[in-house]
Amino acid sequence: MNEGPPHDPAVPAPSAASASAAPSPPSLPPAPAPPTPAPVADVFLAYAVAMFAGIVAIVAVIVAVVLVRMAQGHAPESIQQWLTTSPAVALVLTNTPFQLACFSVALLWRWHRGKTPARRHLAIVSPGLSPAQWLVVLVAGGVPFALSLVAASVLPSLMSTSGLTDAWSTMPVASAAVWILYIGLFPGVCEEMLFRGLIFRRFMRRWGVVASLAASSTLFAIAHVDPPAMALAFTLGVWLGYLTWRTGSILPSIATHIAVNSLWNLGQIVLRQAGLSEQTNWIIAGVIGVASLVCFVAAIKLLSSRPAPAIDGQYMAPLGGTSADATAG
Repeated sequence: MNEGPPHDPAVPAPSAASASAAPSPPSLPPAPAPPTPAPVADVFLAYAVAMFAGIVAIVAVIVAVVLVRMAQGHAPESIQQWLTTSPAVALVLTNTPFQLACFSVALLWRWHRGKTPARRHLAIVSPGLSPAQWLVVLVAGGVPFALSLVAASVLPSLMSTSGLTDAWSTMPVASAAVWILYIGLFPGVCEEMLFRGLIFRRFMRRWGVVASLAASSTLFAIAHVDPPAMALAFTLGVWLGYLTWRTGSILPSIATHIAVNSLWNLGQIVLRQAGLSEQTNWIIAGVIGVASLVCFVAAIKLLSSRPAPAIDGQYMAPLGGTSADATAG
């Protein structure tokens, strides 16, 4: 028979009532429920509105140009010939309305979602890069752009590019400067505001990185219509989306887009007008390629080491995850 320790009669034994009155440990607050993934239907609606508005604007501009030229006494056949022999002018007339449609939809769509401030709505914020890091990121864009050129080269074109090639060969210096600024700034700013600032970031609130990059880059490619341009846009769009994801800002993607468009056109003009030897051209291409590859590796290392940026109070989803998997704790 087991015997307990001796009980001191001077010390009363605790009663059941006093035991039940002992303070209980404080209860922890319930864990917050994961946020509901953001809907993406309005993103596709914004894309459709931008494309439709762009097409309508292009048609309106072309009709206005034809009416003005006819009022000046030009025959319709001569107007068509004028546009054919002036590809840069034709591209500006058809490209500018589309770019303005992208810009307007991206900027104004925030009113559809509760008047979110534009800087937050489109991630027009500092990416926190030093000048040296900015340079590395910009030069690194040469690698995805080279891959996009390879992808574009394997697809047949539905449009003739001979007119633009001839324009590169004959552009005066002043016209070339204006063209380089235009082809860099307009698409670089307007398209990035729509496709990375609005579409990609909204997808990131619903899907993981892979799905968001694929979906936004696909929409970006469709907007470019011609198969080689679509392949180029998709490949480059993945890199631009990656920059937006890792920096939490569209400024690096805007700067990269501007640099790619401007430097590519500058290179084509110089290649055709400077009269450099083939050996010199290959040396220049080799130096640019090596510098881009080194900076690309450095940029991947730099950007992948950064903490996951937040988007509208939520951390951007990791690869393959959803926004609910990566919310701020």
